[in-house]
Amino acid sequence: MSDTALDLDLATLVGDMPAVPCESVGHDNASMHGGPATHYAVWTCQGCGFHFFKAYCGPFVKFVQTPNHAIRCPHCLHTHDAPETVKILGPVDG
Repeated sequence: MSDTALDLDLATLVGDMPAVPCESVGHDNASMHGGPATHYAVWTCQGCGFHFFKAYCGPFVKFVQTPNHAIRCPHCLHTHDAPETVKILGPVDG
């Protein structure tokens, strides 16, 4: 069976998959969030080493990639430069 045939069979079985939601606890903050997740990212605090992996929406991805934006560790509450703390790993759908 070819990959294309397998893809078609899976699409028939599961149908349209729902969009992956943004997993940020601050997703209700419309100034830096909006829509479903577009990218997976890893968050590592330089202070305490707290580490997690989440799916984030496009506006938040842009926010964390912009210099001079601070982000606070939910574990130790230290503030760090967002681009140094959150590393974008890749798109959700590809």
